[in-house]
Amino acid sequence: MKKLIIFIVLVFNSGILPAQTEKINGDALIKKAIQVSTPDTMVSTTKQIVYFYTGKKREFIVKSWNKDGNDKMLFVYEKPARVKGDKFLFLKGGDIWVFFSKTGRIRRIASSAKKSKMQGSDFSYEDMSMISSIDEDFQSKILREEKFDGEDCYIVESRPIKKDKYSYSHLVSWIDKNINVLRKMEYYQAGQLEKTLAQKEYKKIKEFYIPYETIMKSLKNDTRTEMFIEKLEINVQVPDRMFNKNALSR
Repeated sequence: MKKLIIFIVLVFNSGILPAQTEKINGDALIKKAIQVSTPDTMVSTTKQIVYFYTGKKREFIVKSWNKDGNDKMLFVYEKPARVKGDKFLFLKGGDIWVFFSKTGRIRRIASSAKKSKMQGSDFSYEDMSMISSIDEDFQSKILREEKFDGEDCYIVESRPIKKDKYSYSHLVSWIDKNINVLRKMEYYQAGQLEKTLAQKEYKKIKEFYIPYETIMKSLKNDTRTEMFIEKLEINVQVPDRMFNKNALSR
C-alpha cells in the first residue's frame, strides 16, 4: 500500500495525467495566441515603412490606442505632414470610421471597401478589423507541427464560419508551442496564397508577449510593410470617449 501511494504521488507530480487528458485543438490555440499578446488596454507609437515594387519606400509614424483587448482600436497618423491627423477607428462588429484631416470629414468604410489598403500599406481595413475576432468568426484545426525561425510550432488552419463575411477563404497560422504566440500567418483568397504575416522580436511585458516587429508581404503586388514599436504602455487608463466616431474630428 505504501508503495502504491508513493507511485500515485510521483505520477501526479510528474504531470503525466494532465498531459494525457489535456486536449489541444485549433480553436483553443488561436484563442490562447490572442490572449497572451493582448492586454486589456495598450497605447503605442509605431514606425511603419511601406516598400513598393519599384524600390521606393514610404515611412509613417502612427500612435494607437487599444481597449477591451482589441475590440476598440484608434490609429492616429503623426508623420509625414501630408497625413498628419488622419484617424482610423475600428470597432468590434466590423464598423470602421475614418477622419481625413485635410477635408475635415468623417466617413464610414463600406463593406465593399474593406479590402482596400490602409494608407497604401499591405494591411487592408479587413486585416485590421479581424484582429479581435478570429477566435470567434473562424473555425480552426491543427494541420501539423513544424519549426519556424527555429521554434517548434503548431500549424493551424482557420476558415470563416460565415463565408461571405470575409474575403479570405482561409488562414494558416504558425503558433509557438512553448509560449503560444503567433509567429506567422498566411492569408488565402479563393485558395490562393495572397499575403504572409510574420511577427518577431517578442518581448515579455508583465504576463504578455508583445511583438515589436511585424512584417506583412503581398505576393500579388510584390510589396511589403514593416512595423516597429517605438513606445509602448499596457494596461493603462484609456477613456471610452476616444472611441466615439463623433470625437474623431476633435
